[in-house]
Amino acid sequence: MNILSFDTTLAACSVACVAINPDSGEIDVLASMRTAMARGHAEALVPMIERTMTESNLDFTQLNRIAVTTGPGSFTGLRVGVATARGLGLALGIPVIGVVTLDALARDFADANPDNLKPFVVLLDARRGQLYLRNYDADAIPIDDPSVCDVAETGRRISSPDCLLVGPGADILVASAPVGFTHGGIAALRFVDGPSARNVAVTAALDDRPGSPPIPLYLRPADAKPQSHKSLARR
Repeated sequence: MNILSFDTTLAACSVACVAINPDSGEIDVLASMRTAMARGHAEALVPMIERTMTESNLDFTQLNRIAVTTGPGSFTGLRVGVATARGLGLALGIPVIGVVTLDALARDFADANPDNLKPFVVLLDARRGQLYLRNYDADAIPIDDPSVCDVAETGRRISSPDCLLVGPGADILVASAPVGFTHGGIAALRFVDGPSARNVAVTAALDDRPGSPPIPLYLRPADAKPQSHKSLARR
């Protein structure tokens, strides 16, 4: 199975072309690119896809799936990724699989820490005094839905007192946690600016429910609001 995967949800643009043997589970990254960027995903993504496909020595017609992160993350970035994935899938006539950003980050953590025996929670800074989070078992299988909540409420969303806190939101939580808050330790993610496109592909390969084309995962309203007070009055 040949999968073109990409992530544009946080502060990087990451693209990979990955060949996965569905029988043996063998994973071969044919080509990949990653560039840190807070903005500019719309301009960077398509050229990175073209270069990655060239370096993979595959034609677009040899792809079996497109995989894309759907959020949470930057509203503009995730829309760019999802729209591009859906357009490619439509043009090629192949399934497009949406992957929750937190799930791909969890798989990054599991790959980098194969001896982890604890449940863990991935925590990202959602700003405005909030965190994005999702709980996982020791095998990086999600055990609840992704959510966003105020930092002060996060402790009640964690699955167990000995849960490992993973990601850049961990330090934020511990610094603001109430007296008596307990956890199983703090661990870093391999990438804090977005998951590896490799593990976006791996997560998508495990999804046997292609279903409908993915849509952005919005856990809260956009920061930008229409400036209705500047609109011209209708007549």
